[in-house]
Amino acid sequence: MNLRGPTIPQNAPVLAVTRQAWRPMRFALAALVASRLVVLSWADAPAVGAPAWPQFRGPNSQGVSETAQPPIAFGPSSNVLWRAEVPAGHSSPVLNARAVYLTSHHQERLWVHALAVDNGRELWRRALPAEAFQPVHETSSVAASTPACDEARVYVYCGDWGVVAYDLDGKEAWRRPLAPPKNLYGCAGSPALVGGLLVVGNFGSDTNSALIALDPKDGTVRWRTTVKCGSMTQSTPVARVVDGRTEVIAFAGGRVAGYEADTGMERWFASGLPTMVVWAPVVDGSRVYVGACGALGNSTPSMPMPTWKELAAQLDRNHDGRVTLDEFPSDFLFVQRPDVPRDDPGYGGPVTDILGKDPKAPDAFFDEKKYTSLIADAEVWSRPNFRCLDARGSGELPDTAVCWSLERGIPEIPSPLLYRGRLYTVQDGGLLRCLDPNTGRELYRERLGALGRYSASPVAGGGKVYLASAAGVITVVKAGDTFERLAQSHLGEPVMATPALVGDRIYVRSGNRLWSFASQP
Repeated sequence: MNLRGPTIPQNAPVLAVTRQAWRPMRFALAALVASRLVVLSWADAPAVGAPAWPQFRGPNSQGVSETAQPPIAFGPSSNVLWRAEVPAGHSSPVLNARAVYLTSHHQERLWVHALAVDNGRELWRRALPAEAFQPVHETSSVAASTPACDEARVYVYCGDWGVVAYDLDGKEAWRRPLAPPKNLYGCAGSPALVGGLLVVGNFGSDTNSALIALDPKDGTVRWRTTVKCGSMTQSTPVARVVDGRTEVIAFAGGRVAGYEADTGMERWFASGLPTMVVWAPVVDGSRVYVGACGALGNSTPSMPMPTWKELAAQLDRNHDGRVTLDEFPSDFLFVQRPDVPRDDPGYGGPVTDILGKDPKAPDAFFDEKKYTSLIADAEVWSRPNFRCLDARGSGELPDTAVCWSLERGIPEIPSPLLYRGRLYTVQDGGLLRCLDPNTGRELYRERLGALGRYSASPVAGGGKVYLASAAGVITVVKAGDTFERLAQSHLGEPVMATPALVGDRIYVRSGNRLWSFASQP
C-alpha cells in the first residue's frame, strides 16, 4: 500500500466538483444552493460551540446523528454535491460549521487539511512537526488518527510526536509534545473532546502509556494517568455521565476503566479482555459495551503452536534446555491468525517481536517455563470477547457486573453501533449482526452482499445504518429487528475511513478523494 500518496504542490487546486446536470441552470440555482448549504451547516449543529460531527465516529465517538437525513443511494455520478482530491490517509472526516478536517501522509510528512463544507475547496493545509514515524501495519496508515474539532480549533494527535491545535484559519494555536509510546502497529487512536477537555489515549507499551487530558484553549496538561497497556492498543476514549458525574472511559491492553473527568482518578475497571484493542467503547447509561476480536481472530480460541517438547526436539541443537534466538529459523512465525493465508500480514509475527533482535541479549531465549507461560497467557488475552458491563461502583468490577458475554462473531476493526435500542456489528466478509443490547441475543445475522474486509465503523442516522467495506461498497440497511437492505453504492475505490453524517449529507473518504453526497432537489 502506498502510504505517501501523491505529491501535491502547496497551491495546487484540489477540488473537482461534479454538477454536470446542473450546469444549464447554475446561475438560476446558485443563490438557492448557497443559502441551503449555509443553513444546513449551522442548523445541524446541536448547539453553538458543539459541531455535529466533532471527532471520530461523531458525537462522543458513538457513530450516531439524531438529526441527519443523508441519501441512501449515491455514487461517482449520483447525488454528488462535491468531491475533492486529497492525499492518502485513513483518518475519518470531522467537521464544524466551517470546514471538514482530515489528515494525510505524503512527502514523508503528516498533514492536516481543512476543506470548505459548502464546496470542498481547500481552505488550508499544515504540516505537523513529526518527521519520523513508527512502522504501521501494511493495511494501516501513518495518517490513521482522526482529528477532533470544535467551533474554535481543530486538534490533531500524532502518537510519534504529540498534539497540535490550529485555529479555524490554520494558524497554529498551541503544540504539546508527548513521549511516543512504542506501539506494534503505530499509534492510531484518536483524541476526544470530553467535558471541556481534550483527552488523548497515548497508548503503547506498559512503560509509558497514559491517558492525558489537555486544556483545549492552550494545551496545558490538566491531568495525566498512567495506564497499564499493551503494544497493540489503538482505541479512542469516550465519555459518559452517570449519577451526575462525567467519566472518561478508556479501553487499553485488555482492560477497560472509568476515570473521573475532572481529575483523571480511576474509579472502576474490568480486565480479562483481549489485548489487541481497536474498538471505541459504546455507552448507554450505566452500561458499557466493549470487546475485541483477539490476536488469533475468530476462528479458534487456541494458539496453534507446537508444545515445548516438540519445539525443543526440533530446535534445541545443543540440548541445553533452551532455544535461543539464533536457533530459530528465519521463517519461524508465532501464529496469530490461522484463519487467514500465511502470506497475509496478520497471519503471524517473527520471534523477534517477542525476544527482540539482539541474539546476545541475556533474555533472548525460551526455556520450558518461559515458553509455556507465553502460550498460556496468549490463550487468555487473545480469546475473542464482546461483553456488556454494568459499570457502576468503584474498584474492580465483580463477575456479576457482566450482563452478557459473547466469544464468536466479533469484528476485528469496526466498533459496534448502538442505535434505537439495537446493537449492530459488521465483520469481514460483510456479515451484519443485530443484537438485543439487554441480553446479547442475536436478532438476525445476514450477508450484506459486499464481500472483503471492513475497516470503517458503522454509523447511523434517519433510521438507517450505513456500512462501508474496504473495497468501497457502502450498504444502507433499515434500522430494526429484521434485515432490510435499502441500497448499495459502489465508489470504485477503497474506503478505510468511517463516514460522517451531517444534515442531509454523508461525507466519505475513499482512496485519494473526499466526497460530499446529498439528495439533490
